[in-house]
Formats: sequence, C-alpha cells, structure tokens
Amino acid sequence: MILYSVALNNGGMRRVVESMIDFERTLPRSYPLKIIIFSPKRPKEAKSNRFFWIPWDESDAPYTPKNVEKIRRRVDAIFEKSEPEWIVGDAMTLGYFQNLKSRICYDTHILTRRFYQAFNQEKGMDAWNAIYPDPVVQYYHAFELSSLRSEARFMARAECFIANSKTTTKDLKTIYADVVGKKKVFHVPVSTVVTPLAKPTGKADPTTADFLYTYSRLHLIKGWHQILGRNWRPLKIVLRGINPELLTKKLAASLLKNGIEARPWESDSEKLAQELIQSRAVLFPSIYEPWGLALQEALALGKICIAHRNRSGHEEQIQNQVNGFLLDFSAADLKEKIQKILAMPEKKLKQISEKAKHRSRMGHDARNKKLRQVFDRLRKL
Repeated sequence: MILYSVALNNGGMRRVVESMIDFERTLPRSYPLKIIIFSPKRPKEAKSNRFFWIPWDESDAPYTPKNVEKIRRRVDAIFEKSEPEWIVGDAMTLGYFQNLKSRICYDTHILTRRFYQAFNQEKGMDAWNAIYPDPVVQYYHAFELSSLRSEARFMARAECFIANSKTTTKDLKTIYADVVGKKKVFHVPVSTVVTPLAKPTGKADPTTADFLYTYSRLHLIKGWHQILGRNWRPLKIVLRGINPELLTKKLAASLLKNGIEARPWESDSEKLAQELIQSRAVLFPSIYEPWGLALQEALALGKICIAHRNRSGHEEQIQNQVNGFLLDFSAADLKEKIQKILAMPEKKLKQISEKAKHRSRMGHDARNKKLRQVFDRLRKL
C-alpha cells in the first residue's frame, strides 16, 4: 500500500490537494492507495475512504515538539494494523511518520537549498520590513536553516524522488547531487484547472481598471521586496496577499503613496480570476519558483504576464516577447521597462495574449497518467 501525504497551505499546495482529489477518482476501488491531508479544514471533495484528514495550519505551531508528537500519535493510530510500504511526501509532512518503517519517495514541491541560495543572493530584502513589525529577514534566515536540516534528513532517507518540473529535475541532479546521487527521479508535472471567463462579471471600476496586478501568499520567496521598494506612480499596482492582521490603515496609506494598493489574501479562485481579467498586466517577482502555478493560471487566462528572470520556473513557462515577458526585477529601470511593454502596439500584445493561452498547460490528465505510472513502479520495487 502507498500513502501519499500533503500539507495544505495558501499557495500551490492547495492545487496539489485538488489534483490528488482528481487523481483518486481515476483509480479502481481496489487500488492500494491512502491519502493524508494536513489542513485547517477537511476538503469537502475528499469524500472517498482513501482520504484521511488531520487538523493542521500553516504556522510554526505544527512543528513544536508537543504538537509533532500529538500528530504522530494520530498518524500511528491510522496505521496501527497495517503500515504502508511506501510514503510519498516532503519535509512538511514526513516528520509525522517517524514511527513508521515505510520506504520513502520524496515528493519535491519546493527545494529549500535552492531557495536559500536565491535568498542569500538577493539585495533590497529590507523592503519587507515595511509589512512586518519584526525583522523578518533575520527570522527567515533562522527558519530556513532549520528547514534545510529537515529537508536534508528526509532526502537522505528517500529512495527516489518526484520532481514537478524540468527546473526541479535539473536542480535535484546538480545542486542536490550529493544527496540524490544515482537515485531515481520521476518527472510528474504539476497541474491546475482554471475555467477561463469570457469577461468579468459586472462592470469594471473605471478608477481601478487600468492597474497592474500581483498576487501570492505572503512569503519572502515571492519577491515582493522588488515591488515594495519602489515608487510606481503614475502606474498603479494592486498587490493581493497581505495577511489581514498585518494590513493596517497606516501600512495601506503608506503603500498607496507609492502607487501600491494593498489587498488582503483571498482564497476564492473565482474572485482572483475576476481581478486577473480586469488587470492590464500581471507581475511575477518571485526570486525562485520550481514551476509557478499562479503564472500558469494567468497565462491560461491570456493575461500579459511580466515575470522576473529567476533562473527557474518562470523561464520554463515564458519565452520572452512570445507568450509573455521576462525582466530583471532588481533593475533600477524596471518601471520604465514595464511602461515600454504597456506602450507596445495593441496588436502585438493581443498576439502575445493568444500565445499565452495556446501554450498554457491546463488540466490534470497528464499528471494523473504520470503519477499512476510512478505508483505502479513503486509497487514493483
């Protein structure tokens, strides 16, 4: 029996959960697979008896020794009579299975060592302090060092790996060569589903219709320092994703002076799609992306996407000036370069929009097929 484990956060892992729910529906009833979802609430669609749910939230709390032990006991109770032969998971979940003797396949959603390299090379990170009341950069240094140790421990134990993109496959075989060595790396594409909307519902507000849009969960990997540290006027940027408790009136007013309208995190994908459609272009400043599901979804909607050259997932999805744009977001003249893009002939921008929709890879079918092949292979090992 194979156990797949996933922890749901406010970012791409939400899409991973959705894809696993879709994958489970393709399996015959007799297929030996169990899925544990760690999340604040049980996903309504996870109705099959293959699914198990354990309360979990995206904070430090689940990783305190007391809470880790509490979650481990719940996991042990589930598999008291029969342990899985294989556990597929990552550093966010594998620590909860320490008492099981199962073999490990490491499912690579993000590479901490790769992020930490990008993090240490970045300049201007202090711009994040405009949002956080504490010195967040120093906190992340400590947090990522801890994450590096956790990642290294479970990768060393893993017998094989799943990579969600060509970027991740390459990083595993180069940056992680000391850990991965000759172990098998399976490529299973990440997937998402977006229903393109013909037009926004209702009427666009004429005072906000001509804006640039950027959205993500609040994390230093998302590169907001490259947005926060500038005066964008006369352009207007809508930045969606700040935690509500951090979005004070004082912070909102301060950012607005520089042409940035800050909005709180929103999990309603329909609402995000509406905002995406109403925007003039979408900015992706992430300093590292294994793939970039938000970019994939925006491309599928035919948006003009302007992404940071981060030597990872952005370059894998965008061919510059063909289906989107790649810029160095750390450049001093970033605003001027974006203004030049916006001033391009409408015919050219429409061609790029059509290429974005045509080239985007949507739907779960390819992932379902590859993942089934991997699981079938594991059962024979």
